[in-house]
Amino acid sequence: MANVLIEFFSAKTNENLLSILNERYERVCFLYSPEQCAPTSVKEEALKALVEKLFGFPPEFYEIKELSIGSALASLHKLWRDGDKYFIDITGGDEAFIAAAGIFSSQRGTENVSIHQYDVFLGKKRLRYPGVAEETEPFPHYISAKTMLTLNGSVPLEEPAFYEFSRGPLKEEILRLWEAIKTRPKEWNNFCALDRDPSGNTHKPTQKELLPGAEARVFQSIFTRLKNIGVVSNEEKVQLSGRDYMRFSLNVPEEATFLYDKAGTILEMYGALCAYESGLFHDIRVGVKLDWDGSITEGSQPDPYNEIDLILMKNNLPIFVSCKNTVPKNDQLYEIMVMAKHYGGYFATPALFCSGNATQGVIKRAAEMGVVLIDGIRAKTPEMMISVLKKKFGNYELLDK
Repeated sequence: MANVLIEFFSAKTNENLLSILNERYERVCFLYSPEQCAPTSVKEEALKALVEKLFGFPPEFYEIKELSIGSALASLHKLWRDGDKYFIDITGGDEAFIAAAGIFSSQRGTENVSIHQYDVFLGKKRLRYPGVAEETEPFPHYISAKTMLTLNGSVPLEEPAFYEFSRGPLKEEILRLWEAIKTRPKEWNNFCALDRDPSGNTHKPTQKELLPGAEARVFQSIFTRLKNIGVVSNEEKVQLSGRDYMRFSLNVPEEATFLYDKAGTILEMYGALCAYESGLFHDIRVGVKLDWDGSITEGSQPDPYNEIDLILMKNNLPIFVSCKNTVPKNDQLYEIMVMAKHYGGYFATPALFCSGNATQGVIKRAAEMGVVLIDGIRAKTPEMMISVLKKKFGNYELLDK
């Protein structure tokens, strides 16, 4: 006797995952209706890969010819095999499918057919017929940010960066640099992206072009701060091809040199570190590059593509974070909202992390749009930031759409 899961394929990706992540089955069948939603080839292949990884076999996909009770019921009967036990998940089911499931159960017998429904946010059953909901631990299996992206039809352009924040050198360098420059975001934006050593002997950035006027003062302000904490030393001015440069030694661990390559990186990494320390998230990815439609023609550049600064996975629900080393603005809210829904699906939560303080107008607009806003990060210690993250994301029911 085999335990068979029957699932109605939903455009709301997470609804397709609950049963296969919480229970064990010997056969998995997805029914879908082109009238409502049919899986794309990318989504179908992603689901097949996930089910095969969990159970050792691929799922089956069956089309319901028309979205009616009769057609859905006929499709259910075609899946019947004597001696098997059927478990129908109606979490993301269409009304016709749900009605057909009830009729199917009465016709085949409740000893052979059971119906259940999950709470998407908590990962627990809220309905089981016959019987009562089981209070089991939610989500025995967690999926990665990359898997979630693929299930939503978005293929990362490269392996999303994962950092081991429990290791000392990177964590210490993030905190050291953040403490030095957090109150000078504009100056840091102009200072970072240090030039590489032209000799090719090292991968560390070891020089910066000195521009006249205000740019020189900005450079000196940040350079002095970095020198005071021992990040740079042995500086000397040189002239190359008629341009003035400052050369120096960069005294940081090799694994942390990327913090000096791009303005927003340090804010992303500070947010990611605090997210890790909060213990709320099972997967944290930084700087994820994605093609808009998940389809890249060989030999051509992805067009268009976006970079998500930070992706946090909690209870298999993605949070897409845009990190801005500025004060929050309304256009930044729109940008991350669009990207979160496009790449993360219906249950994705958009969030905006900013170093500066938001106006009341932006705070109000973020609440109206459903964007989680964390502002004033430059004034938040790691302990304060962790506390805010727990308040914003600790009770995920607050984000119920």
